[in-house]
Amino acid sequence: MRGGKNMVLTFEDTTIRGPVSASRTRHRVSTIDASKFQELGEVTNSAQAAVNNGVIVRLDSGSSWTVTGTSYLTGPAVVTPGRSRWWFSSGRGRRSKAALRLS
Repeated sequence: MRGGKNMVLTFEDTTIRGPVSASRTRHRVSTIDASKFQELGEVTNSAQAAVNNGVIVRLDSGSSWTVTGTSYLTGPAVVTPGRSRWWFSSGRGRRSKAALRLS
């Protein structure tokens, strides 16, 4: 990751389902001027490796995360031993507990 700061998401007694990821954001239109100011909030986010600002997930006591899609994290996820769980879903209703691998 070049420059920027990481966003640290901390969850306690929380159940999360779905991807949590750094992303690329694109506006709906290519040019925004005063007449199109309302377009500032109209964006599409797509999961991708962090370029400037990264994401770190922290699962504290009583939290679990079922990862159902590609998630790009920029640092190791912090898990409270014995109190947090990671689940990876195949999307076919099956899930398995697994180690998280970062590249």
